[in-house]
Amino acid sequence: MHYRCLADLPDPVLLDSGADHGLDLVAAAPLANRSLRLPAAPTSAAVAGFFAALETLHADRPAVDDARTRLPFAGGLVGLVGYDAALPLHGLAGRAGPAAAPAALVHEYPWAVLQDRARREAWLVARPGVAPALRRDLLARLHAP
Repeated sequence: MHYRCLADLPDPVLLDSGADHGLDLVAAAPLANRSLRLPAAPTSAAVAGFFAALETLHADRPAVDDARTRLPFAGGLVGLVGYDAALPLHGLAGRAGPAAAPAALVHEYPWAVLQDRARREAWLVARPGVAPALRRDLLARLHAP
């Protein structure tokens, strides 16, 4: 898995397929100012605002011709929406402590590494706007022993 060589980058994410025949996704270093965070124990207004902002964030993403590849991801939004995000919708309050995790967190990642365990293949996929220097750095990290 390529997670170790990218784990020192900001906000790394690993989506593990959990199966020998699935695709795993590793990404890091999301775009600045393209993240959303819903704090722990949100109000119903905060939840509504989060999802409205998420719709806007999604609509503002540049178009990608995903039809040109068989891979399911070519950069985009990755995140977590926890159960606590739905509590206010049912009239329930969550608990927020000093170390409480956010109820939801979404980042926009312009690149990712996809790994097919069954075929023992991996691909660096990136949006067209990813700087050549970043591409070179990522490839060097991925090829390092």
